[in-house]
Amino acid sequence: MRTLLLVGNMDWLHHLLLRLSLYSLEHLQILSFALMTSVVALYGHRLNRRIQRQIRKYHLAIRTTAFVLICAFGYGWLGARLAGWLELGLRNMPRYLLPPTIISLFICLGLLAQRERQI
Repeated sequence: MRTLLLVGNMDWLHHLLLRLSLYSLEHLQILSFALMTSVVALYGHRLNRRIQRQIRKYHLAIRTTAFVLICAFGYGWLGARLAGWLELGLRNMPRYLLPPTIISLFICLGLLAQRERQI
């Protein structure tokens, strides 16, 4: 009798996870893109430093053009490509795990940002 009472009380959690899963699925493309652009923003400065070392010896116009192309198109392409892969992976996971996974990923991003001294 006691276990039936416990299971009955867990219906709210199941219902909440189901609603959050449906909401997450509707917005999965945006959530994936937000996660991936955050990762690119966190670690982009490292890539910028490497690129700066490579193109330091060239003329200002070439350095500026390279920087604009890499930032505008390179990071955009990278973020979109990685977001597509993340979205595909998240769509293939069990529905009840989707909300906790997305929340955990955002928390991990916050911890990484703190570790990188971005916040």
